[in-house]
Amino acid sequence: MNKRLAYIVACGALATPFAASAAGGYVGAGVGYASIETEEIFDNGIRLEDDRRTWQVYGGFRFAPFIGLEANYVDFDEASDSGAVFSSDGFGLALAGYLPITDAFTLSARVGQLWWDADASANLGDLDFSFDDSGNDTFYGVDARFGGNEGLAFVVRYDRFDVGETDIEMPSLNVQWGF
Repeated sequence: MNKRLAYIVACGALATPFAASAAGGYVGAGVGYASIETEEIFDNGIRLEDDRRTWQVYGGFRFAPFIGLEANYVDFDEASDSGAVFSSDGFGLALAGYLPITDAFTLSARVGQLWWDADASANLGDLDFSFDDSGNDTFYGVDARFGGNEGLAFVVRYDRFDVGETDIEMPSLNVQWGF
C-alpha cells in the first residue's frame, strides 16, 4: 500500500510542472487567401468560384498539454464570379488538440462548429436573384506554431469550412500571443 501511494505521489509531482507549463491562454490574428466554391446558388445553374483575401481573429485556452478550446471570428470577404456575388462571416468554437514537438514548435488540429451569416446575389440580364441566410456547420483545421507557449509566436494555419452549400478552404499566416 505504501509503495502504491509513493508511486502515485511521485507521478503527480513529476507531471504537475509539465501540465502547468503547457496550460494557458492565447490570442491571435491573421490574414489568409480563401478558395471559395459554391454549389448552385439559386437552383438555376449559377455557381461561383473565386479566391479571396480573408482575415480572422481567435483566442483559446489549453487546459492540459494536449487539449484545449478555441473561439474564432472569420470574415471571408466578398467573392464574385459570372455576375454572382457571395459574402460570409462567422463565429466558431472548436476543440483543439496539440502535439508539442519541441519547446518552440507545436502542431495542432481542431474541429468545431461555425455559426455563419451569408449573403448572395446574381444579375442575369433582366433577372436579379438574392438571398440572406444563416446557419451552422462543422469546420476543421490544422496548424504549425513557431514559438513557445508564452509570448509571441507565428502560426501557419489551414482551415476547411462549409457555409451552407459553399466550400471554403483557407490557408493563413497568423501572429499569436500566449500568456
